[in-house]
Amino acid sequence: MERYRTTIIMAVALILLGGVALFLNNNNASSPTTATPTPVPNVWEEPNPVSGIEVVSATNKVQLTKDPTLGSWSITQPVQKPADLFSVSAVADSLQKLQPMFALTGTTDLSQYGLDPNSIVVTLTFSDSQHTTHTINIGTTTPDGTGYYVSVPGTNKVYVVSNSTIEPLRTWLVTPPVEQPSPTPIPITVVPTETATPTPPPQSAGTVVTSATTPTPTVQTAPASGTPTP
Repeated sequence: MERYRTTIIMAVALILLGGVALFLNNNNASSPTTATPTPVPNVWEEPNPVSGIEVVSATNKVQLTKDPTLGSWSITQPVQKPADLFSVSAVADSLQKLQPMFALTGTTDLSQYGLDPNSIVVTLTFSDSQHTTHTINIGTTTPDGTGYYVSVPGTNKVYVVSNSTIEPLRTWLVTPPVEQPSPTPIPITVVPTETATPTPPPQSAGTVVTSATTPTPTVQTAPASGTPTP
C-alpha cells in the first residue's frame, strides 16, 4: 500500500513539473526578442498608378517604363524592347497598393530573413506630378513557401508579401518580360471537290435488253397495163 502511494505522489510531481516547463516555454516564446506575426495595414497605398519599375540584384538589373499616352510598357534595361502588357500591368496594379500577408514584430537581425546588402531592391515610380517613389528589399521565402520576406529600407520592420506579387519581379531579372510576337495565321487553302459521275445501276442476270426497232414498210407496185398476168 505504501509503495502504491509513493508511485502516485511521484506521478503527480512529474505532471506538475511538466506543466511548469510548458508554461515557461510559452512565456519565452512570446518575449519581445522573438518575431511575432501580426496583422498590419498596407505598406503603402497610392492613388496614382505605377509608371516605372526597377529591379536590381547583385548581378542583374531590369527597368521598365510606361507610356502615359498609350498605356503600353517598354523595357529600357537590359534590352530595349516592348514589354508584355498583360503580365507587367498585373504586377504594377498589385504594387500600387502593397498589401502584406502579415508583419513580424521584434525583428533585430534582418539577415536571417535574407534582407542583407545583397538582397534584391525594387524601386517603384508613380504617375503623380511629384513622381512619388517607394522602395522595398526582397529577402528569402517563408518556411511554408507562400511568401517572401520584405522590408522598407531604413526600418527593421519585416513584412511577408505573397508569392504572386514578388515572384514575377525576381523572374524578370533572369527573363525580362519581352512582348511575344503574335502568331502568324495559317492561310486557308480551298481544295476543289470533284463532281461525281453517276454510274448506271448494274443489271441483274438473265435480263435481256432489246432495243426497239422501227419496222420498215413494204411497198407493192401495181403491174403495168397490157401485161398479162400469169
